[in-house]
Amino acid sequence: MDVVKCFNVTGFNVMANPTFDGGAADMFMAGGSSRGKEIARRLSQDAGFAECYDLGGDDRIPLLESLAGIWIDLAMAQGHGREIAFKLLMR
Repeated sequence: MDVVKCFNVTGFNVMANPTFDGGAADMFMAGGSSRGKEIARRLSQDAGFAECYDLGGDDRIPLLESLAGIWIDLAMAQGHGREIAFKLLMR
């Protein structure tokens, strides 16, 4: 079975259009299936996300749940609204 957790760290409106003024949002995934991860990566790119970062195996899935919780807190509890997403910046 090819199970991968992905697409849970932002809202529907960002999933429909992940492009912002500063570029496209990033997506994240975790799971034990290489085949599933390749499919998730392709779906992410086809949806317009800049990158789909692989956080690791099944044991890393709780990281995605934490990131989703942060998004919910920022969007809803702190009032930033649903037009927010995560972007990994590197130097």
